[in-house]
Amino acid sequence: SARSTEICFPVDDAPPSKDSKQEPDASFWHDRAPYPGVIIEVAYSQKRKGLSRLAEDYLLDSDASVQIAVGLNIGYGKKGSRGAMLSVWRTEVTNTADGDELTVVQEIADEAFCDDQGNSTDHLGLRLQLRDFAYEELAQDEIGDDDRELVLSAQQLC
Repeated sequence: SARSTEICFPVDDAPPSKDSKQEPDASFWHDRAPYPGVIIEVAYSQKRKGLSRLAEDYLLDSDASVQIAVGLNIGYGKKGSRGAMLSVWRTEVTNTADGDELTVVQEIADEAFCDDQGNSTDHLGLRLQLRDFAYEELAQDEIGDDDRELVLSAQQLC
């Protein structure tokens, strides 16, 4: 289901009243999941730098229950400044000398899907897997190996 609501992540060594609270622009999750699998944040030019920090917060604070964070940086104003860019972040487990560490990887970094005139580009668009909508164990229980790709083309995004 789609929800845009407040999400509270527990903070280590803090009382429940001090949870980390976020309000994504859009979020999609399985009814049995504690957190959304897909989060979408929209930013206008002046707030673009904050998208990376927000994505990292969602992914790490959920302990990878959030599978993917999508950032849409939308130009605004007069014709000639209507470009839009897509960014996508996921988590990755990295093996270190201290053990496994959860890190954030930016798969797509500020790639234009809409040009400054408001026309779609030849960008491949946003590609999600059905399993992105729930944490790993729940996705495996629900769909097993029968994953599907969902594609929103640059034309649809623009």
